[in-house]
Amino acid sequence: MAVEGVTSISTDTHKYGFAPKGTSVLLFSNKKFKHRQYFVQTNWPGGMYATATLAGSRPGVEPTLITKAPGSPGGQTLIAGCWSSLLYFGFDGYVEMTRKIVSAARRIEAGLRNIYGIYIFGEPQVSVVAIGSDVFDIYRLADILNNKGWNLNN
Repeated sequence: MAVEGVTSISTDTHKYGFAPKGTSVLLFSNKKFKHRQYFVQTNWPGGMYATATLAGSRPGVEPTLITKAPGSPGGQTLIAGCWSSLLYFGFDGYVEMTRKIVSAARRIEAGLRNIYGIYIFGEPQVSVVAIGSDVFDIYRLADILNNKGWNLNN
């Protein structure tokens, strides 16, 4: 990492990385910072518990501890899916996808600003456009759009 003062970067690869849901990457500028990631619970009912993450039995971290639902991918599947999507898109692919995502968010924001009864929270900087309304129930709108196939966080 080349930014002064930045010691770590966390990214959810299942969002803009187009990797399987549940995958993330944590990068440290120096291995000396990695120890801050460890989690230790000394008074756990089963004895002392220590793991490299807060969720030590998550898929991909400790595959032998996974209790998974029938039909759900195991840890190795998530890791392989994440790795292959990163390799497939590559640096240039991610730059292009980011450009398209930000461009789409700008078009959505511009369109929403022209709809009576809808307002935008703040000035969206990248790709999250948060909307509200004083005229109608915004959650009802979200339900209708979700039922039409939109994928909204509400």
